[in-house]
Amino acid sequence: MLTKAEKEKNAKIRKEKEASLKKRLDLHQKVTTKARVAMLRYGLIIEVVNTVQAKLAQEAGFTAICPYDYPAPHSASANGNPTTSDPRVIREMMNKVLIPLMAKVRIGHIIEAQMAEHLGVNIIDESEYAGEAKAKHILKNGFRAPF
Repeated sequence: MLTKAEKEKNAKIRKEKEASLKKRLDLHQKVTTKARVAMLRYGLIIEVVNTVQAKLAQEAGFTAICPYDYPAPHSASANGNPTTSDPRVIREMMNKVLIPLMAKVRIGHIIEAQMAEHLGVNIIDESEYAGEAKAKHILKNGFRAPF
């Protein structure tokens, strides 16, 4: 049976290990994110409609894909601005290809950005569309995924 002092010592050691691990994970995430963004800088990003096109894009040497699950007339909101892709399509593409996936979200639509980040996309594109010049951009400091 452990004494109270031993339990406190073990708890302190566990907290120190957890803090060290969290620090290492945060550093790894920052390095990985910078590498992903650098990789996209000089590459080609292609919009794909389904997983077959995503696989073809990967084989053709594209550096990233952007899911675009509907033809243009059907993917617009009432004001004519495109909406984000279906989460099922994003998840399906992520499971089929190894190249980074970039999700588009509308300006100011924080829920779309949170959904994309929760799905695990590599980068988020907050697209600017005509007619939304007055919209406020998302505050990006609360996100782990780069914009």
